[in-house]
Amino acid sequence: MLSNDTFLGLCVAILLLAAEPSSGATCSDIDYSSPNLPQMMQNIAISSGIGEHDYTRYHWPYINYMCSGNYVAAQSLVDSGSVSQREAYLLANELGLGREYAEYLRSTWSAAAPPPISLPWPPTSLDGYCLDLGYDHGCTGRFLPFEGMAVRFCESTCTLTNPVAVRGMDAVLYDTACLATYPNPPSWRVMIYRQMTSDTEATLWWVDANSSRPINRCSS
Repeated sequence: MLSNDTFLGLCVAILLLAAEPSSGATCSDIDYSSPNLPQMMQNIAISSGIGEHDYTRYHWPYINYMCSGNYVAAQSLVDSGSVSQREAYLLANELGLGREYAEYLRSTWSAAAPPPISLPWPPTSLDGYCLDLGYDHGCTGRFLPFEGMAVRFCESTCTLTNPVAVRGMDAVLYDTACLATYPNPPSWRVMIYRQMTSDTEATLWWVDANSSRPINRCSS
């Protein structure tokens, strides 16, 4: 199951693999000793197709990371939401790095494919499994381990309660009951969705109103 952003990313990646290098500024054209460096960085972003009013302080370090070949650090800005995936592709192509960046993404998506898992259904405990946030969240890290049906976030621990099977789907809908360091923590709905890969194996997804995240076995 692909999100709209991931599907768009895959489509753009295919286009980038076939694209000609941009005729705009490349990494070798950036003069880091120039007093006009901030304007130069902004011009690169605007030339790539990012609107002038959409340029932020995060595009500069993204360009720096890409030009130094540190694609992991560059992608961390995308995973955290500081730079959109569309903007990342535009900047990479503008710098003449479209093919390299698309190849990097393709390799990481392949490496991050969740392993098949076997689990009684519907689940009564997710011990041994982790919610994959997709990036290091700072206070919690990337992988959040379940304790029974509870998972701990930065300032709250939320338990999945009141399971209701979703008709016509291999999915269960839950309410959350949260204990937090702040008063009146909100409750929301979460769906645990099972996608069968064989008669006895499946991948699991956490789906809420804002995101869909894989649930994998925790690393030992």
